Amino acid sequence: MLTPFCLAHVIRDLKFITTLPDQAAARWGHRMLAGMRRLFGVIHRRDATVHRSDRMTDDAFRRAMTRARDTLLNRARRGPPRREVQNLIARFRKHGDAYFRFVTTPGVAPTNHLAEQALRCV
Repeated sequence: MLTPFCLAHVIRDLKFITTLPDQAAARWGHRMLAGMRRLFGVIHRRDATVHRSDRMTDDAFRRAMTRARDTLLNRARRGPPRREVQNLIARFRKHGDAYFRFVTTPGVAPTNHLAEQALRCV
């Protein structure tokens, strides 16, 4: 079974990296967060359209999502030699496809919020 990974956890880690005193690491974290905002911006633009005629076509949505994903993964391949950054880069290298499975697989969410909410009552 193909398991997707949760981007919310990556975003949390990136926010932490932006607080590091290492300026190169913090800049890398900010650039990665900007890429995440662009990725989720595509989703929000598609979901926010009121009129069907204004909606992005499925093909345009896939192209925009693929561009945003590829930009993020390319940026994630290189970063300063700070341990926290390199750990995240290693995670992207190993699990990059799983983090972005929602781009190519309909019905897969970019986060696991619903699953985590369901477990909270336990």
